[in-house]
Amino acid sequence: MQPQYRPEIDGLRAVAVGIVVIFHAFPGALPGGFVGVDIFFVISGFLITGIIVKSLESGTFSLSAFYGRRVRRIYPALCLVLAATAIASLAVLSTAQLQMLGRHGVAAALFIPNLIFWHEAGYFDAASETKPLLHLWSLGIEEQFYILWPALVALIFRKRKTMVTVFCGITIISLLYSVYATNWSPTAAFFSPLSRAWELSAGSLLAVLPTRNLKRGEIIAAGGLLLIGLSAVFQRSDLFFPGPAALLPVVGTCAIIAAGNGAAFNRTILSSPAFVGLGLISYPLYLWHWPVFSLARIAIGAPTALQMAYLVGISVGLAAATYLLLERRVQRQSLKTAFSHLFPTMCALGVVFALTSYFDLRSLWYSSDINKILAYSKYDYVTDAREGSCWFIKADGTNDFGDECDRFSPLSKKVAIWGDSYSARLYPGLRAEAGAGIEIAQFSVSNCPPGGSSDPYCNAMTAKVIQRLAKSRPDVVLIYARWAGYSSDWASGQYADGLRASIDALHQIGSNVVLIGQFPEYPKNLPDVLFDLWNADRSHIPERIADLPTKQNEHVDGQIRHLASENGTRYFSLTDVLCNDQGCLARIPGKASDIISWDFGHFTTAGARIVARPIMESVTASLDSASQAAVLARAGVVPH
Repeated sequence: MQPQYRPEIDGLRAVAVGIVVIFHAFPGALPGGFVGVDIFFVISGFLITGIIVKSLESGTFSLSAFYGRRVRRIYPALCLVLAATAIASLAVLSTAQLQMLGRHGVAAALFIPNLIFWHEAGYFDAASETKPLLHLWSLGIEEQFYILWPALVALIFRKRKTMVTVFCGITIISLLYSVYATNWSPTAAFFSPLSRAWELSAGSLLAVLPTRNLKRGEIIAAGGLLLIGLSAVFQRSDLFFPGPAALLPVVGTCAIIAAGNGAAFNRTILSSPAFVGLGLISYPLYLWHWPVFSLARIAIGAPTALQMAYLVGISVGLAAATYLLLERRVQRQSLKTAFSHLFPTMCALGVVFALTSYFDLRSLWYSSDINKILAYSKYDYVTDAREGSCWFIKADGTNDFGDECDRFSPLSKKVAIWGDSYSARLYPGLRAEAGAGIEIAQFSVSNCPPGGSSDPYCNAMTAKVIQRLAKSRPDVVLIYARWAGYSSDWASGQYADGLRASIDALHQIGSNVVLIGQFPEYPKNLPDVLFDLWNADRSHIPERIADLPTKQNEHVDGQIRHLASENGTRYFSLTDVLCNDQGCLARIPGKASDIISWDFGHFTTAGARIVARPIMESVTASLDSASQAAVLARAGVVPH
């Protein structure tokens, strides 16, 4: 038994999907548009609980019928979008991206995409624009909610007071966990069903509370609209969310639903044909818009405003066609008929995506060298860089470096490498190229510049490194980081001051310091760059990438060079080693499939050895010199 149709709910769906699409198309126009998903959560909780309670009251409730209706509602558009995205991706995505899409497609078929994206999130995670199925995380949370919720409602429905008490308890506990998780791990809070359950249970609570004769509905609806508007306009994606900030869209949505169709805004605006029409296609529009945007951005780069407007129009057209030609037809079918067609289709799509995650059929037509390059998507970048003991990737608290990070023999010549993840990937090359009697210490912390920072974790780790280096007293400390990732101004500011202070501290303990300059980064992951260039004519794999380094990287490189000169520190130029008039090195000369980096700038071990060789030659010459003045004079000389 279905609850009475309320057109303003469809209008509210239109608001939710509208602000999400605007946010994804024009982020600057509506910075908090992502809260549209929170509106959907409340609506889902309200409608699903209302349907379950009505069915229980009429004695017609059945778990099999409930899940059958969910399949008939969710699967048609989802299967179509998954299939279309997979086909379109063959023309747009690289092998690595296609394999990633395969993993995400399997997760979507199993309704666990939020858990997969949660697991993937981290320092080396791919950009969101390269994940055409990223938006399905919210669908995963809703479906996970539906697994237990019907049984729970059926267990407690006989007493309305009990339902209210239980739903209130779930809402409060989940909200408190969301607040805690948002501060502890924003990624976990964003993707976890436990930190989002309160949004759905808030809607469920609204479904069992008496709101029919609610007074002052006009004021309540206006207040709800104001809360949603404030969150959509002023909330930003770089602020912690959901947590307390999600209260605005959730409470606002609850207020509009509670106000009912008697409120003028609900009756005249949300119930209007335009809003109801957009609300009816809101589900397929949500499914279509992100794959369309994502694949377009991968194919053509950043679209212009006009191009993005066309993409929005295409998404709306696809959604309308999906609703009219597919969803309405399937909704007229019996549950048994719909299930017998849709469930096997979803299983087949899951199998296709699973195969895609392991094997790219297109590679059968590729050369062996390009296939080896594309295989760098699974490159092991942590093992030989001592991740977990001398390199910490995640800022999950102050970590202690292992004893092996600077365990020097008494008669050895001591060299240390300190910096962020770039320094971690240089370490394997330094170790391989170090001459007899030279030992390499390592202190690497991802996303932390070697010096000052506004991040307390980074500052704590900097203090630990300085303390360890003061104790081991290396002869030379090599400092290397992704300088351009922190600041474009290394002449002044907190980062520059912190780096100067670190250099001074190392000079005071008697260590010579060498600053290693900015890596001439590639425009995107190097395997993808090389594949695109090779795929243009399939004649050869280029040895160098033209038009590098960029002006931005050259500017930062010059600033680091100047900072080194001002602070009595020698400078080692990676640009001089890797780049010439034809561009910057992409692979080992004479070896077509041995590339410098597996992503945009972190060294492979082979790439690290290319630059470590001249670095260690310079350091070795310095250590062998009888004059410390000569050490400093030659430490920054780049052999050619």
